Amino acid sequence: HGIERRAAALEARGRAVLSASMAVRPSWFERGVLRPLARWTIPAIARRSIGTPAVAGAGGLAALMGLAMIGMGSIAGGLSLILLGVLIEEIAGALAMFRDEPVLLRGSRIAILVLPALAALLVGHVVDTEAATTTAQLLALAGIVAGSVGERAASAVQRRAWWGTPPAYLAALAGLSLIGWPTLGLGVCACYAAATLIMAVEALRRQA
Repeated sequence: HGIERRAAALEARGRAVLSASMAVRPSWFERGVLRPLARWTIPAIARRSIGTPAVAGAGGLAALMGLAMIGMGSIAGGLSLILLGVLIEEIAGALAMFRDEPVLLRGSRIAILVLPALAALLVGHVVDTEAATTTAQLLALAGIVAGSVGERAASAVQRRAWWGTPPAYLAALAGLSLIGWPTLGLGVCACYAAATLIMAVEALRRQA
């Protein structure tokens, strides 16, 4: 009975920590994709005593395989693997928060920010190499700059649900690449990041 009650208490605490971690990032991606996925996977991971480093390592391995696939020309498949890796890193971050592992939490958050940017740059390079242009790389750089500044500005104000986040940009890029439009995906991500940046700056101005 004691073991059973402790397991139930740990699971309840895990759900509370998960809800708190998602509440500070109320974007559509966290609400519609990450939160349901985490609610399904985190209790199962906790019950099986799977270590946070193992989960984070699995996410990193998936992302590295995805980057390698993009480098070999398989853009859609590579982006899908990187998106999977980012989702696993998000779960690893929630686990690290639940288990009070600040180093792993910080590492997961860095990976979540860096992996979409690396994916966009690599997609731009591969597309431009095939087409002998620089359009895709310029779109990737524009999206990364706008997304980075927008993420910093948005962290100081109350986010709106439609604002972009690095995983959301990656999901948009992967979705459009799956139907054969990676350059359009980079353009959509750049516009999405720019719109998020503009609204975050306006929110900062009103706040000041």
